[in-house]
Amino acid sequence: MGEQDFGVITLDGDLVAGRLGPGVRQVLQMHTLAYTRPEVNAVIHTHSTHATAFALAHRPIPPNYEPLVNRGQTREIPCAPYRTRNNGDLGASIAGLLAEHPGTKAVLLANHGLLAFDDSPLSAARLVATIEEAATLEIHAAALGGSKPIAP
Repeated sequence: MGEQDFGVITLDGDLVAGRLGPGVRQVLQMHTLAYTRPEVNAVIHTHSTHATAFALAHRPIPPNYEPLVNRGQTREIPCAPYRTRNNGDLGASIAGLLAEHPGTKAVLLANHGLLAFDDSPLSAARLVATIEEAATLEIHAAALGGSKPIAP
């Protein structure tokens, strides 16, 4: 991947430099919504295996893994209801979820994947990795009777 593979857009989704790959315009709103929060400077969207398993099950990821809480995700990672991405319904769904969960740094997208955001690209990448760890461990803990919340 090189610089030529990126497009520079406004928060309204207008292309100002570079180019956008096929189908990218359909998902721009999903990525730019988190930038309405003043502390957000980076957004990452993934289809990581275990976090996406939670999205497929329409289940939130609880904050029971200490490293997740240490990264600032102190509440469960909510799951936005499934919506198509071609007509703006997905963006409206995510915007509603962000309003309902002002402290979240991530949102699961039902039947799709994960959207995570933080103050820098490195912090967002670390958060994504920690969410994937938490999801993996939650799935393993389910076999042992389920994870337990961190004591207050």
